[in-house]
Amino acid sequence: MTEFRRVLHYAYGAGASGYLAGRAIWLEAFQRSGLDGIRDELRGAAVPYMRELNELTGAMARPWHTHRATARGRRIEPADSTFRHVYAGFGG
Repeated sequence: MTEFRRVLHYAYGAGASGYLAGRAIWLEAFQRSGLDGIRDELRGAAVPYMRELNELTGAMARPWHTHRATARGRRIEPADSTFRHVYAGFGG
């Protein structure tokens, strides 16, 4: 967990806008035995950890709309959920 938090700190310092995480949050829980153990670990450690990551994100991440690519006018068009119909491979 500490390693991922450190990576995010550097990524945000370099201009990242957010994070995608899976195993960094739930891996330890799924190493527990039984559903009760998994549930306890998720509630006891994973949820508070995700809150910490979200606080770090709120404090350090660059809003996506201020990124230099957006500021230069490069935008996804159209800017709503219909964009996926314009680009091959997005399906829908």
